[in-house]
This record gives sequence, C-alpha cells and structure tokens, in this order.
Amino acid sequence: MTYIPHGKYSSYTNHKCRCARCRDANTAYHLDARARRATIVPNRVHGSRNGYVNYNCRCTPCTQSAAEYNNSRKKDA
Repeated sequence: MTYIPHGKYSSYTNHKCRCARCRDANTAYHLDARARRATIVPNRVHGSRNGYVNYNCRCTPCTQSAAEYNNSRKKDA
C-alpha cells in the first residue's frame, strides 16, 4: 500500500484522493492560479468566454459570450 500525503494538490491529482483535505488543497490551488492569471494578463481581450471563466470578467461582452456558449451547449445536448 502506498502512503498518500493528504492535504496536498498532488495527492488530489496524482493519487486521485478525494478526502476533504485534498479537495480543499485542490480548491486553494485553483483559486490561487485564477488570481495569478488575473495579474499576469492585465490587457486581456474582452468578449470571450475565456475572459468570463478564467479571469472573472463580468463586462457585458464577456457575459454575453459566456451565455451564448452555454446556450449552444444546451442545443447540442
């Protein structure tokens, strides 16, 4: 049996551990990554789903783009 260090992002991704500590580590990693992306790319292109999802941009063009994407996914299902 392999020892899994709980409470680490790598345990969530590599060992597929879904305990509360590993899920919390995964969440923290992705929240931090989103915050880093927002500071690295200050001049992102508006009007894209990418801006809405990854950079938390809620301007009208980004919101409309995300809504159009979601509506197209509903039609395909």
